[in-house]
Amino acid sequence: MACGGGSAPKQPPVRLTLAAPSDGARLLQDSVNISGTVSPGTATVSVEGRRVTVSGGAFDTQVQLHPGQNVVDVMAGAEDSAAAMTAVRVYRELMVEVPDLVGQKPSDAEDALTAKGLKVKQQNSDGGFDFLLPGSQQVCSTDPDAGSKVEPGSTVTVVTGKFC
Repeated sequence: MACGGGSAPKQPPVRLTLAAPSDGARLLQDSVNISGTVSPGTATVSVEGRRVTVSGGAFDTQVQLHPGQNVVDVMAGAEDSAAAMTAVRVYRELMVEVPDLVGQKPSDAEDALTAKGLKVKQQNSDGGFDFLLPGSQQVCSTDPDAGSKVEPGSTVTVVTGKFC
């Protein structure tokens, strides 16, 4: 018996490595596959507090994502070994639908797009002397078209004119 007590020596600490997804990944889907390896191969792994199957030291599981920033916790433990924990940050982006703006004032259209997190590029379709004619500017069309789904931060071209 060695000095300092009669307890058995501890095993090496558990090693936990995530293979996917990469930290900071930006995704459009509502779930992500979490995969990685653990050593020793007999260790238990929990993802988001749910135990997952480990086979030959490898594991993978699907995790549902909320819109925006998600932090997925992964923990591993084995008997007589120090546990391991890591986390991966995943950002779920939601697609934004381009609203129907035809006939609106350009300033109202710009406000509506900005409120949805989209950028606006205005393009005037009037001819050189249309400013002399009565009437006010209105939205003639958008590119992409109303109803299209785009990523947040995308630019929508708003085509305006007095006569669409």
